[in-house]
Amino acid sequence: MSDSKDGYVFYYRNGALHRFRPENISKSEAKELRKKQINDLRIALDEKYGRKLESIGNVTMEDVTEEYKSKAHPGIQKFRIQSSATLEIYDPKEKKTIPAPEIHIAKWALSEFGGKVILQKSIREKKGIPETSKKKMSDFSWIFGAESESKYWDLKSPDSPLKGNNTYRSGFKQIAVPYGPSAGHPGGLIVDVKDKTIPLEKVRNHLAELFKNSRINEIDTIIRHSDTDYKVFRLKKKGIGR
Repeated sequence: MSDSKDGYVFYYRNGALHRFRPENISKSEAKELRKKQINDLRIALDEKYGRKLESIGNVTMEDVTEEYKSKAHPGIQKFRIQSSATLEIYDPKEKKTIPAPEIHIAKWALSEFGGKVILQKSIREKKGIPETSKKKMSDFSWIFGAESESKYWDLKSPDSPLKGNNTYRSGFKQIAVPYGPSAGHPGGLIVDVKDKTIPLEKVRNHLAELFKNSRINEIDTIIRHSDTDYKVFRLKKKGIGR
C-alpha cells in the first residue's frame, strides 16, 4: 500500500512505513505516481487472485472451487435417508446388487464440505394435489456447510459425459421442483465422470450449452473424477440473478 503527502510517496515494506520524495517532483505529480502504484498493485493482485469468467453464449462459467473449500465445514455432518429412497441398485457389469452411488456421494459431500444432506425418495407429490402432480425428485436436499438454506442437488453419472443431454436436462428439472424441503432453491448437479481422460472443463462446457435453454438462471456444478480430483463451476445466465 502507498500514500502521498507534501510531495512524499509513502509505502509499506516488511511491516514498516517508508517514504521518499522523488527529485524535482511536485505534489500533484507525487499524487499521480501514487495512483499509478495503487493501480499497478490492483492489476497484479487481480491477475494472481482474480476470478476469470469464461462464457458460452449467454452463460458465464466461473470456477468457484476455492470458494467452496473456504466455506466448507466438514465438522458439521448430518445424513438422513427418506423412507422409500433407493438404497441399492443392480449392477449389470458386476451382475449383483450394490449400494446406490448416491449414498457414497452424499457421504463424500459431507466429509468434503459438511452440512446436512437428505437422500430423497425418487417420486414426490404435492400434498392435496391430484396424482398428476407427482414429480421426479432430485437425489439430495443439501444444506451446505454452515449455511441455513437447503437446496436441491442431483447426481448424474452418464456413461458418455459429453452426450448425456437428456440426463442433464432431467437434472435441471429435478432441482427446480417447486415443492418439498428445498422448494424453489435449485443448488446444482454433481457429475461423476468415470473416464479420467475427459477434462472436467470439457464437461462444464457441454453442460453450459444445455443450460442455455433451461428455465433456471444460475446453478453450481461439481464435476469430479474422484473424491480428490474435482472442480466446482458456477453457471449463470448473463444479466439475470438466481
